[in-house]
Amino acid sequence: MITHHEALIYTMVLVSAADREMPDVELESMTDMVAHLPVFRDFKTRRVGKIGAACAKLLEDENGLDKAFGSSARACQGSCAKPPMRWPATWPLPTAR
Repeated sequence: MITHHEALIYTMVLVSAADREMPDVELESMTDMVAHLPVFRDFKTRRVGKIGAACAKLLEDENGLDKAFGSSARACQGSCAKPPMRWPATWPLPTAR
C-alpha cells in the first residue's frame, strides 16, 4: 500500500500524464510543489522521481489507471479527505498481485 504522500504524487502524475506525455519540466514542478506544500512537510523530496516512475510503470499494466486511482483512494482514506473518499461503485477495486 502506498502512503498518503505517494497518493498525492500519483495524482499529480496521473494529471500530468493525461496527454500521454510527462516532460521533465512537469516532474520538476511536482518536486517544487512537494518541497513547498505543508502536507509534504515530513516528506523527502528526493523520492518524487522514484514514486513518479512507480506510478508510470503501474500505468503500463492492464487496468493500470484503475489500479493507480484505487491505490491512491485507499491511501487517502481518513488522511487526505474528510469525510473519507468513496470509490465509485461502478469502478472495480484493483486487486493485489
